[in-house]
Amino acid sequence: MKTIFLILTLFVSGCALAQLPGTGNLYIAIVNQTTNKHMLYSGQTAGVKILRNSQTLDTQDVAEFIWYLDGTEIKRGPLDQLKLSDAYIGQRLSVGVVLANQLHKKEFRSHRELIHRNSPPRILLGIRASVNGNYSHLTNLTVGDKITVDFDYFDYEGDKQGIDNIIFRTDTKILQQGSSREYSVQPEYMGLRLWVEVTPVAETGVKSGRNYKYQISQQDR
Repeated sequence: MKTIFLILTLFVSGCALAQLPGTGNLYIAIVNQTTNKHMLYSGQTAGVKILRNSQTLDTQDVAEFIWYLDGTEIKRGPLDQLKLSDAYIGQRLSVGVVLANQLHKKEFRSHRELIHRNSPPRILLGIRASVNGNYSHLTNLTVGDKITVDFDYFDYEGDKQGIDNIIFRTDTKILQQGSSREYSVQPEYMGLRLWVEVTPVAETGVKSGRNYKYQISQQDR
C-alpha cells in the first residue's frame, strides 16, 4: 500500500500554501480587486488569486469557492469575487477553494485578511483657480473672464476618481453646478464675492468626500 503524505498548510505573507498528491503546490490569496494588494476595504471587491506550481490557476479548475468571516461560512458557489460591505469591517475574511476533478473534494483555505473601513476621497494641497490662464488669489473680475479650477484627487485605498461635484457660487446663489471646472463671469454677478466648492467623488468604496471651498474674488464695495 502506498503511503500518502499530507503536507500541512503553511501561511506565508498572508497566503495559504498547501500540497496534496496530484495537486502540486497551491498558493491561495485574497486580493483587493481595485489595488491588487492584500489590504481589504469596505465598499470594494475581494478576489481570489490561485497559483499551482507557480502557474496561475484558471477559475474553471475550481469547483467551488467558500467565503468565511471570522471562520463562519457566509457564501459558497462558483464566484471568485465578494463585495465587501460595511458590516464586514473589523472581521477577518478567508476563502476556501475546492478544485474540480479531485478524487477527494479537499478544501484549501487561504489565510484570514482583516477588512478595514474605507476612507472617503480627498483633495491634496487644496483648490487652485486661474482667471484667463493666470493663477492669483482674490482677483478683481471683469465680464467674460474665464475661471478654471484645478485640484489633485487622492484616495487612500486607490478608488478611481469618479465625476466630481463642482459648484460656482456667490454668497447667496448657486451660479453653476456640475462636473465642469470652467465658469465665465456674467454681468449680473459683477462686484459680488465668488466662490468655488468641490466635492471629490470616487467610483467605488466611499464615493463622496468632504466639501472643499475656495474664494476666487472679493466683494467690491
